[in-house]
Amino acid sequence: MSHPAIAWNPGTAERILIAAGADQLDQVEELLASLPLCTRGQVFIEAERDLEITRIIAPGRVSVHWLSRERRHGAAKGEMLDRAVEAWLGEMLTGSGTEPSIYAWIAREGAARLLDARA
Repeated sequence: MSHPAIAWNPGTAERILIAAGADQLDQVEELLASLPLCTRGQVFIEAERDLEITRIIAPGRVSVHWLSRERRHGAAKGEMLDRAVEAWLGEMLTGSGTEPSIYAWIAREGAARLLDARA
């Protein structure tokens, strides 16, 4: 299903990845609400403070992980998000030829970027 307000069309991807700052929480929740219940994937949301962390509704096989810069003194904005995305993609895209197809929506400074690694 295509999302009209946001560039979002995961189609038949086997896994989804959503990564954003807490200031994009409304968009993240819209994307999650558009997913079928059988969707598998990961959501990373970076927050400046623990007070920004809230409960998010997601399909049962989609893991939501909050990254709080308050707990990691000295972390620059976006640093924790970048590391989490790189680590997750490193686990999923091993180069073995048996990787799942991945569709990602990554929002940092400026417009969101899309990664479509579908075969």
